Amino acid sequence: MKNKIRLYLFLVVIGLCSVPSAQAQYRKGDLLLNVGVGEGIHSNRLVPHVSFEYGFGKYFSAGVQTDIYTYRVWNDNRVYTAMPASLRGSYHYGKHFVKNRSLDLYAGAAVGYQSIREKEYWNPRPHIGRYGDKVSVGLYAGVKYYVRPKFGFFAEVGHNISWLKAGVAWKF
Repeated sequence: MKNKIRLYLFLVVIGLCSVPSAQAQYRKGDLLLNVGVGEGIHSNRLVPHVSFEYGFGKYFSAGVQTDIYTYRVWNDNRVYTAMPASLRGSYHYGKHFVKNRSLDLYAGAAVGYQSIREKEYWNPRPHIGRYGDKVSVGLYAGVKYYVRPKFGFFAEVGHNISWLKAGVAWKF
């Protein structure tokens, strides 16, 4: 837990030291990176989250995202690891009515493949196998607040292993 706190403090310091630009709200050509954690589906564990998008239009961006989630079912000697990899597309609608240039509101859809691995620990020869790989499709909505033109914080609700995510956001 201390290492996670140190990592977040490091990321915050790096972001606050970034060089300012003219405006913070989303623009065509922006490279957007989100790094954070989410709430796990099967337990209260934190799930690491990373997403990257490129702004190809005045209101649209597209990219990739992934989470990694490992959990153990109570009273079971199996450990499951889920790792979805998704393509995502976002519509940045906040530019239509939000006057605050530090605020970016967006919503989008994601489609990808979720790989789930199972490992048994009770067996002298542990079984490692696939448990339920599947195609994943979902919707999400989010908000970014930039404290610096190239650094801010984000929160998302919706698609993937975790239904709620929060973390730091960079714009390059």
